[in-house]
Amino acid sequence: MNSQPEEERPPLGPEVFGPRPDSHPTPWTSISPLVPGQVLNVALLFRVSASELQDVAGSINRQFENCKKRILPLMVITRIFIDVESGRMEFDDRGEGTDELLARFNVPHQRDGGMHEMLQEAGRKDRAFDLVICESAERLARVVYYNTKIEHELQQFGVELIAVDEGESKSGRKATKILIRRVKQAFGEMFAIQTMELAWEGTAEHTKAGYNIGRAPYGYLPARERHPAAARAAQGATKTRLVADPQRGEVITEMFMLRVNDAKTYREIADLFNADPDRYPPPIPTREHGERRWRWPVVRDMLANPKYTGHMVWNRSTYREGVTVRRKKRKRPVRPSEWIWSPTITHEPLIDLHTYRQAQMIDLGRSGSRSGNQPNSHPATKTTYSLRGYVRCPECHRRMVGKDNNGRRYLTCRGPRNSDDQLTDRAPAHPGTVYIREESILQAVNDAITRRVFSPERAQLLADQIAAAPAAEHAKQQAAIEAARRHLTDIERRQKNLTIDLEQADPDDRTWRQQIRTRHRELETERLDVAERITGLQAKILDSPAQDTTLLDAIPTTTAVNLAELPTEVQRQLYEALRLQVIMTSRTAATIKITLAGDGPTAAAAIAKQDQTAVIDTATATVDPHPHKRADAGLPRIALRRCPSLPSSGGRRG
Repeated sequence: MNSQPEEERPPLGPEVFGPRPDSHPTPWTSISPLVPGQVLNVALLFRVSASELQDVAGSINRQFENCKKRILPLMVITRIFIDVESGRMEFDDRGEGTDELLARFNVPHQRDGGMHEMLQEAGRKDRAFDLVICESAERLARVVYYNTKIEHELQQFGVELIAVDEGESKSGRKATKILIRRVKQAFGEMFAIQTMELAWEGTAEHTKAGYNIGRAPYGYLPARERHPAAARAAQGATKTRLVADPQRGEVITEMFMLRVNDAKTYREIADLFNADPDRYPPPIPTREHGERRWRWPVVRDMLANPKYTGHMVWNRSTYREGVTVRRKKRKRPVRPSEWIWSPTITHEPLIDLHTYRQAQMIDLGRSGSRSGNQPNSHPATKTTYSLRGYVRCPECHRRMVGKDNNGRRYLTCRGPRNSDDQLTDRAPAHPGTVYIREESILQAVNDAITRRVFSPERAQLLADQIAAAPAAEHAKQQAAIEAARRHLTDIERRQKNLTIDLEQADPDDRTWRQQIRTRHRELETERLDVAERITGLQAKILDSPAQDTTLLDAIPTTTAVNLAELPTEVQRQLYEALRLQVIMTSRTAATIKITLAGDGPTAAAAIAKQDQTAVIDTATATVDPHPHKRADAGLPRIALRRCPSLPSSGGRRG
């Protein structure tokens, strides 16, 4: 879009040589005091809110009739520009698809384009209008910046914008008129934002009261109630609560058990359900003519839905991008700490909150590396690594991958990177590549499994640890919470200092002020991360399950097994059955975590019964980076706990 006219246009109308009968204009007055006999071409500019919120034809007709009241005898309407969209629409997205809407609503006026077409024509030397008239200046947009942008560009082209509701000044002076216009434009933006805020708060209260928004999730049926507002109820409006579907509710419960107890992937669950559609009725597809079958993205979304806990939850995703909206909306997830939860259970739960949290942790724990025991199918693959995907990087906690270097096997991590292969803000201080010898970790892991899972002394080692584990774990969690709170306080202190610096900064030093704002936004992102971590730590204390020492009795004791001599594929099958996790706290120390499940491979066929889940949680284990120099790698201690309220993976919900 041109910012300047192509060339200087001649003055409007016939020139008057000699003294004028009226007062002489100044460069700051409007051109509304017309020269006698002057003919002006006029463009009318209308905007109508989104078609589902307003009578399009009625609104345009009203604006047309109001604008006609400012048309003087020597004014000729040559253009009509119309936009049908939200006043908060992004400026570059204005005007798309309006012709089709006008045709659908039988608008009796010929549209010559929208806002963009008006500004483009205003910059041409052969433009067909000299003035632009609108009903009210604040109606052009509900964002002051866009209002003033439109007005400024028209002024650059020598075109005046006249608003009907501002009246006509006989003197032509415009300073007071501009003041009133700016106040009205600011009020228009304030009112739009206030409306959004009140709507958001109303929806939050709607959620806390237990009313559902949108379609009832699979596993529930909608139960409609009379709207509590008499006027809305008289119009037939209702509100919806959720009641459990007798058959599909059991499917959801079993889906979570397969995920939590048996660590099934989304695809495995979908394949299992598709094999028996009578027992597991597939959901109705949202798209017309869609195939009615279980798909893994559907399973993923269901396992992420917190409404199955009995709490009503809202604000898990949003299209919002500040106060403006875009033509092509982009849905993005919202941080779990910002979700709106009902404080109490509002409908029948299909799973408990602890089970839901376990399912989310499985998903988080699998990011960053390929899952499964199968070798990489890439034709260039030469090596399969025993611990690939089971070890967490000490710098960013992502899963590490295998790499061969001069015949030695390493586990490596390059950190979270963007499409330009640059480290993201999640781990800005991450080294270029973290290398850890697989052999050093492998020895500690196999020693821990041999001694703590299969050896005859496992029961005594477990009993000794259980005696001290609860108090030690609680103290550890409390220390982590206090450290996070101190971090949060420090961030808030730095944000406050930046605010003071911004207030005291030179208004003309835009570079410095922008740097302060950028740093404040970075700290706000960090503050939200720390606050979310505190919430997670507090929830972990509340959800600590009871311990059950009998679960190890299902595993046969043996001293003959030598894990190091097993083939790599068999080792990985065993690690998968034990749900092994090695969380590196540094490059020489790690925490080993093992989960015993009932659907393990042959190497751990009798680890646990189908109706129980055990968590073997170890203390810190020292990992020697040079294992060939020592005889014993130092074994971790183990605590065994049972997760309550979890039915068997193969059972039906009662």
